[in-house]
Amino acid sequence: MKTATVFLMSLLILTSLCPAEEVKVEKQIKYACILFDQKGQVAFDGVLNPDRFKKWFKVSCGFGGYRLEPPQESTIFGSLVLTDGGEILAMPLYTWTNGKLEYYCCQSYEVGAPPRFLVMAKTRQGFLEEMKKQLSGHFPGE
Repeated sequence: MKTATVFLMSLLILTSLCPAEEVKVEKQIKYACILFDQKGQVAFDGVLNPDRFKKWFKVSCGFGGYRLEPPQESTIFGSLVLTDGGEILAMPLYTWTNGKLEYYCCQSYEVGAPPRFLVMAKTRQGFLEEMKKQLSGHFPGE
């Protein structure tokens, strides 16, 4: 139920970012970070390079290893939504606590599977700042 709600809310908000009358020869990848706890507020949005979109969100990255999984009691507090005007990708934003520590996460569903995009932080502000930084072109390992 959570995933369906995240997707539907994200789709409705993203529709306003991508008017149907726009026709572009080169596909632009638009993204928006939407926070549900503030009535669907767009925290930030922008345009992503099509090559980066393919590399970060469409192609397997072929690595393995340890990853911090959001526990079942985690809460979805927003969504990162990306679209090329046709295809839509929505990634949930999770938060949870472990004792006195808070965690914030946006990552793929499996290790090595798309999307390669991963952001984790221990503060909400730091999490949102790091997401914005990476999406605007400062991606580790490039």
